[in-house]
Amino acid sequence: MRSHLPKVLTSEPTAQARQCGLWWAFVWACFALWNNPIFAKTVKEVQPMTEFTDLIAMKKSRKTPQKGDVFVVQPFQSVFYYGKVVKTNIHSPDSCVNGMFLIFIYDKMSAVPQIPCDLDNNSSLLIAPTIVNRLGWSRGYFETICNLPLTEREENMPYGFWHFQKKCFVNAEGTVLHSRPKCHTDYGLGNYCVVGEKIQAALQR
Repeated sequence: MRSHLPKVLTSEPTAQARQCGLWWAFVWACFALWNNPIFAKTVKEVQPMTEFTDLIAMKKSRKTPQKGDVFVVQPFQSVFYYGKVVKTNIHSPDSCVNGMFLIFIYDKMSAVPQIPCDLDNNSSLLIAPTIVNRLGWSRGYFETICNLPLTEREENMPYGFWHFQKKCFVNAEGTVLHSRPKCHTDYGLGNYCVVGEKIQAALQR
């Protein structure tokens, strides 16, 4: 039997109506997803850092760091801590670590960046030895002030890194260590952000 209802009620939805319906469905789906606590936590964790405040930038340098370079970092205004380049051009099977730099950060503070006379003799490490790239220098967060030969103590410092995949301690080159080192952190590439975060955590202890 032929329907007597108006034609507009029996016709298919227009393209514009379909698009409008899809749009509102998409909006409500996004709203529901955004209010999901698991999704919200994930978004917060992966959001990029918009401002770095753990270290204060100083003089930028494009020079390649050399073994024995002594540099300063500035966690607070006019508060400087000393660091030293212990290894350069690290040879490692880990492509992220290969060619990078191993640094020490000493628990030695100064109000001005000056050449230290007893850096290794009377100072312990503020944070564990860290493998870094050149960004600390090129962006001005590490400022080199002099070069001093490594001491015997620095050459033989009992440090290492925990390798998550191998489930063991390794040295900077990734070679397995057969004992637990006194000073250690996770194996991998860091940068000035990692160093700044570790320094701030150490100073708050």
